[in-house]
Amino acid sequence: FEIEPYNNGCNTKLTLKNKKLNIVIEMNMFVYWTGRGITLTIVDLNISNNKEIPLNDYKKYYEKFLYTLESYALDIKVDVIRFNIRKYLNPVVKNEFIIPLEMDDNELKEIVKLVNNYGEVNSIFMWIILLSLNYHRFYEIFDGNEYYKVETYKEADNYLSGDKSISIYERERKRQQIYSNSFEAVINDRYLYKVFNENSKNKIAYKRLF
Repeated sequence: FEIEPYNNGCNTKLTLKNKKLNIVIEMNMFVYWTGRGITLTIVDLNISNNKEIPLNDYKKYYEKFLYTLESYALDIKVDVIRFNIRKYLNPVVKNEFIIPLEMDDNELKEIVKLVNNYGEVNSIFMWIILLSLNYHRFYEIFDGNEYYKVETYKEADNYLSGDKSISIYERERKRQQIYSNSFEAVINDRYLYKVFNENSKNKIAYKRLF
């Protein structure tokens, strides 16, 4: 990787160009403390390609890179990895910015056809693949003491998700409506977590901060 520290060296931008695969990996990372301990936070992870490759292969590149990143996190002994999933422009719902929910491959292919660019739906790829690798939403990681609207998040994330007759676009539109009056929900829902050390001594006692 090419490494470029910024923000007084507290953050780092990393870029890797693989000419053989015609793939570019970019991300920003920093270490942050959460209620679960020392957390390696990844922001703006993007894997882009300069040629058409099958969807399954593209997902494999993501998975292999994430496994490598997890190995690195274990080496530097962080307690948690968390990813910030950026909103994306949904090409159907009036180009509205939304945070993705689970999608099957057919739904994903439908969206990719509309935009003709994997990079434009990068957030969806991240979300789906991280969930498949046992990353969790924040309300599944925290016990609720750190946040105040856990039920709002659960209601939004579960809204109509069991009814396959409703399109992914309609589910997301309704879900974002539930979030519209909760700034906290929109901010926190975009993170996915994996905890490596449940017994960390580096946990923060949130009640001490209030």
